[in-house]
Amino acid sequence: MGKVPATYRARLSTLISLCLEIETEYGYVDARLLAKKAGLTDRAVRDYINDLLSLGILVYAGGGRYRVNRDLVESVLRLYYTEPSVQLRIEDFITPSFVQSILRTKELDDKVRRVLGKLNLELIFSGTLRDKIRDLRIREGEYGPLVGDRVVMRGVARDVVLDDVWVPGSFSAKHLAHYGLGYYALISIVYLSAGVYIGYFEKNVLNDHKSIKRVVPELIPFEERQPFVPGDPFYEISTDFPELLDAGRRLAARLLKEILHYHLDLRMLKEYGDMFDVYFRSGTLVPHGFFVQAKKLVQLKDECHDLFYRLVDLGRKKGVIVAGITPFSVDNILLRTVEEMLNTKIADTNDINFLMNVLENGDTTCLIKREREKGKPQIEGYYEFYIKCRDFVVRVDFVSHEDPWAEYEKLRDLVYSTFVTPPRPGMYPGPGVVNGAQELAYRNLEQLMRMIEGSLKVSLYEYVEGLLEKRDEERMRRVGRSGA
Repeated sequence: MGKVPATYRARLSTLISLCLEIETEYGYVDARLLAKKAGLTDRAVRDYINDLLSLGILVYAGGGRYRVNRDLVESVLRLYYTEPSVQLRIEDFITPSFVQSILRTKELDDKVRRVLGKLNLELIFSGTLRDKIRDLRIREGEYGPLVGDRVVMRGVARDVVLDDVWVPGSFSAKHLAHYGLGYYALISIVYLSAGVYIGYFEKNVLNDHKSIKRVVPELIPFEERQPFVPGDPFYEISTDFPELLDAGRRLAARLLKEILHYHLDLRMLKEYGDMFDVYFRSGTLVPHGFFVQAKKLVQLKDECHDLFYRLVDLGRKKGVIVAGITPFSVDNILLRTVEEMLNTKIADTNDINFLMNVLENGDTTCLIKREREKGKPQIEGYYEFYIKCRDFVVRVDFVSHEDPWAEYEKLRDLVYSTFVTPPRPGMYPGPGVVNGAQELAYRNLEQLMRMIEGSLKVSLYEYVEGLLEKRDEERMRRVGRSGA
């Protein structure tokens, strides 16, 4: 009897991480090494390897050895700089491009569909079911979160002409690194960066020269700049369970990244909010629902929520719709509601993967009204919808100021009109201004890392080396005295 989909997904997700570890250590992956690491039989592991080959996550290198598809894995990892994830999951690799290859490529059909069947995803590619979903109508009040008269709003997105129009986008990135200083200390550094690109469109063409670009932190010399007031960059996390420290660091990194992002958004709205009426930010608008107990993490979470409320309030005062846009989703609210409407179990996946084969270019879903969730700040008038632009489905969430449908139409058409296919793996699918902000944030992050790592090597590492030299000199003196 085969494994249930949930068990199979969990096992396959774990094996992806183990393959990365093994290749890092040995330079390749084979069934024996993977079986030993995973505690499975060679036969079971070979079945999993065949499935990972079918999905393109592993590549056969000859001689019974395999290599991880680094381009695919690194593109997923790069995107997850911006989104919370405990580990790589098999669902992360069911990407828009992968789904499109399934829909278009006959040669891979049998092998890939067998794997999708194990993952309980095969039904989402059913043409008959797709047609039923596209025809579903909503009776008011019958299906709680869905607002509108149809689940799928067909071909409603318009490509509008943008002339003398400013469209902003913001993006934040992080990187967590650990540095060992001899035998004395371990320093964990969270590198943070955020960028804003306020694009100026003239006769439907983006004028990069006239557009406004900002990044934080601003890496400029501060000599003769007064006053220079440093903040407190040190956070202490303690626990009786050392294995939880890494999780605490990662959670702190996510919260710090969001705090930096909200600060930059607030600054841009204050300075330039009179120039535009929509503001796009990468990721979700509402902070993720983290459950924390450590004192410093609680403080960071509270600060994150406070900044969110301030951003929504400032947007309302300025008449700006602040919207989050993301190609990721851990939610399956729409999928579960559609399963209830059809009285059919469809798949175990998230809403974006579900909608990849349901929506066509220019389609959106109805509005989905989100109620308060545990761990998240309470907010009235919070809505989201999904839109398909070319081969990508993205989620847009916003807080309504007045009329959610009028705001939906404005967001829908602006997303569709400014949407850019990612120019390379790892780039964020979305409006071009968000791509521009991502470039700024990553470039600034890399520069920040070079500067700080250089300072560590020059100062702290040299200091530790001096301590080691003095220790060795003292040892030699003791040996000399005892020899005499």
